[in-house]
Amino acid sequence: MKTNRIQSVHSTQGSYSMSSGSAAKTAKVAKTLSLDASTVDYVDATKGEESASERVNELLQCAIMMERYAKLDQEAEQFFRNVSQEERLEAEAFESASIEAMIKD
Repeated sequence: MKTNRIQSVHSTQGSYSMSSGSAAKTAKVAKTLSLDASTVDYVDATKGEESASERVNELLQCAIMMERYAKLDQEAEQFFRNVSQEERLEAEAFESASIEAMIKD
């Protein structure tokens, strides 16, 4: 059960004004943000039983995770960009030998 629920969500021409209830263990911050009308329409159409604020938070968490994974991909690409062909061949040989050893066991 959530102890700190959003008390009210008001949609006015593409912006949500959110106010939270009393403070609890999970901190919520009351913030007013402007959203495109199409974003508001999407949130309203997909929120189901949950509040618009919960849906917006859910969508933002998904976007944050996507952005973090994209950053990790970029870091991995940059890290492995500098690996020489010789190092790649050595890694492939080690992998093959490891697989063979596991099969024998």
